[in-house]
Amino acid sequence: DAHVFPYLRIQADIKDHTNRTPAPLKYWSVAYQPVTDCTLYPSANYISNTSIAEGDSIRIQLAMINLGELNADSLLFSSVLLNEQQVIVKSSLQTIPPIVKGDTINTYLAIVTEGLGGNFQAKTSIQSITGIDLYTSNNQLSSGITITKDERSPIVEVLFDGKRIVNGDIVAPKPFISIAANDENSFLPLNDTTLVDIYFKKESDAVYTK
Repeated sequence: DAHVFPYLRIQADIKDHTNRTPAPLKYWSVAYQPVTDCTLYPSANYISNTSIAEGDSIRIQLAMINLGELNADSLLFSSVLLNEQQVIVKSSLQTIPPIVKGDTINTYLAIVTEGLGGNFQAKTSIQSITGIDLYTSNNQLSSGITITKDERSPIVEVLFDGKRIVNGDIVAPKPFISIAANDENSFLPLNDTTLVDIYFKKESDAVYTK
């Protein structure tokens, strides 16, 4: 019945050289092996904000549903971040557990953007670990991402015995010196004290010493 199987077309070549009356067919019998059909669930997939600051993470959520007639084997979830020259700057590959037919599974991924800035393309896809899936065009998701490079230097504050000084001020012979560096980018915390170098120079010296 073409209404039941609209995408199935069968052709038979029957010859009867003796009676020239080919026997009529009572029915068609077709044997086939179904394959899985895992697809991204459109309303549940997203790539986080398309404009973020350096250091923030690109958050990806994918919901996959098995529309096929068979339980799906494990899936490969791949994600890449490409720059404007279409060069991959970040990549990730995860294995997703098998999905029984009719079931849905969610997976999450975060791509760290430290050291990046500019316009990028985030692309994700799922694929059966066996490489066999009924349709692959519905297994992909992409989005443009703009990452604002952190180009502002931290603000450094130096206090002598708890007070700010200006050039020429007189301080105690052995003052307590505190140095604080503050950065407005909350995604790139300043946790490493070795980033701060201190140099001294006497008035009679020509260069500073560390």
